Amino acid sequence: MSSVTLTGVSGSKYVYEAFPYATTSWNDIPGNYAFAYQAQNNMWPILYVGQCDSFQKRIPNHERWAEAAKAGATHVLAHSNTNGELARQAEEQDVIGHHQPPLNTQHMRRAG
Repeated sequence: MSSVTLTGVSGSKYVYEAFPYATTSWNDIPGNYAFAYQAQNNMWPILYVGQCDSFQKRIPNHERWAEAAKAGATHVLAHSNTNGELARQAEEQDVIGHHQPPLNTQHMRRAG
C-alpha cells in the first residue's frame, strides 16, 4: 500500500492510500475515494472521484468501476473522512476541481 497526495483546486492537500480494487476488503467507514492507476512516472491519473458513508457498502459494486477499469483504473485511492457528509462533499468537489476526472461528468464545470 502506498500513500498518494491529491491536491484540491483550493490548494489543500489530502493523503489517500492506494488499494488494488480486485483484492481489497473494505471497512465500514466513511471517506473519499478516487479510481486511478499508477503511471510509469509514479503519477496517479485520476479517472473518477467520489465520497461515501461506507467504503464497504459503496466500493465493491460501484456503478462506475467497469468504466474506470476500461479506461485503465487498477486501484482505489481511499481517504478516511469522519467529519460528516458536508466535509466529504467539499473534499470531493475540491479534488474534482483540480484533477477534472473524465468520469465525473456530473460535476464538470460548464464552459461558457
